[in-house]
Amino acid sequence: MATEIKIPRVGMAVADATIIEWQFKEGDRVEERQIVVVIETEKVRTDVESPVSGFLHIMMNEGETAPAGQVIGMLAESKEALAKLQKETPAGKSAEAAQAAEPAAAETPKAEAAPAKEVVPAAGEEGRVRISPVARKLAEEHAVDITRVAGTGPGGRIVREDIEKAIAVKEAAPAPPAAVGERRVKQTIPLTGMRGTIAERMHHSLSVSAQLTTMGEIDMGEIARLRNNLVAQESTLGTRITYTDILVFAIARID
Repeated sequence: MATEIKIPRVGMAVADATIIEWQFKEGDRVEERQIVVVIETEKVRTDVESPVSGFLHIMMNEGETAPAGQVIGMLAESKEALAKLQKETPAGKSAEAAQAAEPAAAETPKAEAAPAKEVVPAAGEEGRVRISPVARKLAEEHAVDITRVAGTGPGGRIVREDIEKAIAVKEAAPAPPAAVGERRVKQTIPLTGMRGTIAERMHHSLSVSAQLTTMGEIDMGEIARLRNNLVAQESTLGTRITYTDILVFAIARID
C-alpha cells in the first residue's frame, strides 16, 4: 500500500503550483510531518509535509507545474513496495539521475582516487540543495551560490542565518579586477510562480491602460491647520489623524 503526495489547494483562486525543490531523493526514508517538497503558486511558496512515514517515490520533477490535487509522488511502506511502485509508475528525471549516480559512485575504487580538487557544481545540482524558502529567496536577491553554503539547520538544511553570513563574507571580500576581454556569461532564468504572475499582470496593465501623467498644485494650508488641530485631540479621538484620512474623507463625499 502506498500513500499519495498531492499538490495542495492554496487558496480558492489558485489552480496550479510549480515544484520548487524536493527535500529528499528518490528512495529516501521520510518521516510523518517532515517537509517533503516545496511548491510555489502565483502568490506564495509553501512547504508540503509528508502525510505518513515511508519511502519516497518521485513522480514529477522540480520546475514542473501541476494542478491542485495532482499526484506528484508516493510514499511506500517498505522497500519492496517502493520497488513495485518504481516499476508501475515512471520516476521523475531528477530521481532517475540520482539513482544512476549511486552505482557509478560505488564502482570507483578508493585506492585510485584522484587528488582533491575544487568542487564545481554540475548543472542541475543546485536544485537538490536542502534550503528553506526564505533562505532561497534571500540568496536569489543577493546572488549567493547556495551550493557553496554550509547549512546549519536540521539535517544540514540551509537557513536564513547561513545566507546572511555568506552575504556578509561576500560584501567584505574585495571585488576581483575584471580581466581584459573577459566574456560575461549570461543566464536566462524563466519567470515562474509568483514572479511570473506579477510580470504578466504588470505587462497586461501597461498594454490595456492609457498612459497619462498629470500634475497640479493645491493650497494645503487649511488642511494642514485642520490636521494639526485633530492631532492635538489624539487622546480624545483615540487615533492619530493623517493627511490620507482627510483626503479619503473629502474624496468620499464628491458627487
